[in-house]
Formats: sequence, C-alpha cells, structure tokens
Amino acid sequence: MKVDFLLIIAILLPISSSLLAAFPDDWYQNLPENQHDHFLERRPLALSQPSAETDALLDREIANNVLALDKIATNENISPNNSKSGWHLSNFAFDLGLTSSGAIGIMLVSGQALVNIYWRRKKLQTTVRHNFNEASVDNTPAADLSGLLSDDEIRTRVEPIVTAMMATGKIKDKDTLRENVVKAASNFNQMTQALNVETTTGWTPSRLRLDFIVGASGSVYTGILVGGELRFRLDWFPKPNQQITVGPATAQGENLYRLVKNLANQLDHVPIAQVDLPPQLKLTQMVFSLGVATNGNFGVARANSCAIGSIFFAAPQKQAAASNLEVEPVPVLSHNSEQIAAHAFQAGMNKALYMGSYFARHAAKFHGTKWEPDQLRAQFTLQLGGTVTLATIAGQAAVQAIFQNFGN
Repeated sequence: MKVDFLLIIAILLPISSSLLAAFPDDWYQNLPENQHDHFLERRPLALSQPSAETDALLDREIANNVLALDKIATNENISPNNSKSGWHLSNFAFDLGLTSSGAIGIMLVSGQALVNIYWRRKKLQTTVRHNFNEASVDNTPAADLSGLLSDDEIRTRVEPIVTAMMATGKIKDKDTLRENVVKAASNFNQMTQALNVETTTGWTPSRLRLDFIVGASGSVYTGILVGGELRFRLDWFPKPNQQITVGPATAQGENLYRLVKNLANQLDHVPIAQVDLPPQLKLTQMVFSLGVATNGNFGVARANSCAIGSIFFAAPQKQAAASNLEVEPVPVLSHNSEQIAAHAFQAGMNKALYMGSYFARHAAKFHGTKWEPDQLRAQFTLQLGGTVTLATIAGQAAVQAIFQNFGN
C-alpha cells in the first residue's frame, strides 16, 4: 500500500541577512493615518508597491525552493516509484516570515508565518496527485460533529479523541475525561444547529473549528493555546439541507450565527473579481480567527489570548451583487470588546486580497520538473481601525486568505 506524507521542515535559526528585502511601510505597519476614514476609503491600488529588489528576492527564494524539491524527489526512499516502502513524499510546505522591520525571508524561526506555500507532485503516470489537506500536517485529534446528532452518535464520534488523550499517559481518569469531552461535544453540536440553515449564493461558511484544552485531571475548557498543552478539536461542516435534521439552537448558537452572517455579508461587498490572479489560481477561502467574550458573545479574535478557533468561508463561484441592506459593524476581541465599522472592515478585506494575490502570483510562476504550487495561504493582522497588515513573525494573524492552484 502506498502512503503519502507531507514534509514540513522547521530550522530554529535566525533569518539570514542575505535573504532580506523590505516591504513598504503601509503593507505591515498600522500607520496613524490608517485610523482615518479618508485612508480607509482608498482603494488597494493606492498602496505603495514592493520594490524590484523585493520582487527579485521573493522570486529567487521560491525558485531555489523548487530546485531543492526536485533534488529531494530523486531520493529512492521517497520516490512515488519506490516499491520497497509504503511511504513516499507527496507534498511539501515552504514558509516565509516577515520581521517587524518589514524584511522578508525564509521562515527559520518559530513564530507567525507570513505566507505558507504548499507544493504537490506533478501528475505522473505512476501516481495520483494528492492536493494538500491540512489534516495531513496536524495530528491534533478532531471529530466532525456536523448535523443533528444523538447522544450515542456524539459518544461514538469523540471516543477516538478520548483514546488519543489517554495514550499520552498524562491523564489518569478516563471516565472523567470522557464525560467532559462528551459534554463539550454536545454543547458544540447544539450551538452549531444555528448554522444549519439555507445558504446564499455569496460567501458561505464552509467550516467551524473550535479548539479545546485538556487538563491533567480530565477537565476540558477553551482558552489560550500556547503549544504545550493537550488539546483536541471539534469541527462543523455544512451539509446539503435535505440530508440533515436541524435541531433548536442555543442562545450562544444564535449569537454565532449573527457573527457568521455578518462576516459573509461583509465579504459579499468586497469585489473579488478585481483580484489580479493568473487563470489557474482561484481565491477559495477566507478564514477568521474566532474568539468569545466574557459575556459569551462571539467576535473576530485579534490576539491569541482570546482565540478559541476559526471560521472558514468558501468563495462564491461567481460573485453576486451585494445586498443593499445595512451591514452591521464587526465585533472584534483583543483585551477588550470593540467594533469595526462595516466600510472600514470591507476596505481592510480588499487590502488583504490585494496583498495576498501579490504572493500568489509570484508562487504561481514557478514549476519544477517534479513539483508545482498547490496552495498558498497569506496571513494578516486586523487593526481596530479596520485596516489589515501583513502578519509579522511576532504578530498574531486574525485573517487568512487561501488561494488554490487548479491548473494541470
């Protein structure tokens, strides 16, 4: 049996100065004028353009990465033609980081990546192309709790999570753990009933993911994820309405629905047709970090200190005219609960797509003899004034744009 694997290499070294080139200030700094309406109303074309030096560096690093991948792929131990092992390399991840001074380089230190580029093998007669799937790079136990589930169905779906947690040897009381995981899953399933509604022709929610932390006693709670704790995830995915039974939603679920509907309406007002991409590339998803305030209300999380998960939105195949109905401000969470005016938020999303497409265009130019770009994810911070900036290594991404290569 052939088994694919995705290789991600992280080297804990400082970014080499030979790989640095600076982006314009208005791409990564929250400048004072960003807080004024006259700036927020500007179109993205008013942004400063990266220098020719920055363009050349980005191209050089992507090209070098492809050349290195072609050399790696010749190793008989990871070749798709290898019959001695059931494993072969099918995807590869390449990260770029941005320093606080605007310098870009290969991501060689821990922290927030600016851009993730995922490469896939070119289609060969001896293998089937496998598009990147984030499940293959994240071993966090997860359960799909879509639809209205019975208590027995919930228990069945989360039992692998309980097994995985117990296998770590860090939790002693399995019964307490199971009880708390099932309770969290039941609450999640009830809350997401509010999302099981008729979708529109515009941007639609494609995934809701919440992260949970597990304590040594078997307690389960949402909170700050710093990387060392035990955790699991619960997912909701939309299903055709005729295939599910919808149950009553909780008050928190109704609050979640209002946020999701608000974000979808905001994205409907962003002209994605103006995003400059080659034909084989498509903007497929926008992702927002999700947080919950002390009063139980949901909002977009600007900092990891209040992030508990993510909400994904699928881009429409063809963008319809935006509704003329008034769009509400967007609630955001950091140290306090704030709101971003609708026009400011939409301008920020417009700017994010403009900057994200810059990286996508550069990645799409390069193909090795055995590899081609599969997916690019650009990360952005969200400012209270509504604008977005490129995520630096020390920053916390609140918004993500995902571009997919549909070319041959």
